[in-house]
Amino acid sequence: MKPGLSATDLRFVVSRIPKDVRNLMMKTPGLLLGGGFIRETIAQNKPNDVDLFAFAPSEAECKAILTLGAHKISENRQTKAYTTQNAISIFTSARMPIQFITRWTFATPEDLVDSFDFTVCQACVWFNDGFWKSLISESFYADLAAKR
Repeated sequence: MKPGLSATDLRFVVSRIPKDVRNLMMKTPGLLLGGGFIRETIAQNKPNDVDLFAFAPSEAECKAILTLGAHKISENRQTKAYTTQNAISIFTSARMPIQFITRWTFATPEDLVDSFDFTVCQACVWFNDGFWKSLISESFYADLAAKR
């Protein structure tokens, strides 16, 4: 089994997730936040965007979770949603983009972590059974510290 973020880092990352996205993740089983947002937050840099993925037994269920999530976030009238082959992207002038990645879906959080090319992006966070959980690659912290 892969390790998770330290308890301090997990709390720090969760506290930096935009409130509406954090609330959506808490209410929508199967949503995972992955990749660069986690890396940039822990490194105390400004993330470029929030990438959300889904895990579920089937690709159809994953896409349904992501589409529902994108719809809930885009209900705000000051947002614009764009759909491509890869994602449903939500743009709001007041914050970073939120991307619901639909092109790649995953049966488990481990599958998502393993899918990233760079170890400093091999991280994910999700909410399940009343708790925030996380997974990272074994070399995540060492490579982050070394800026590899």
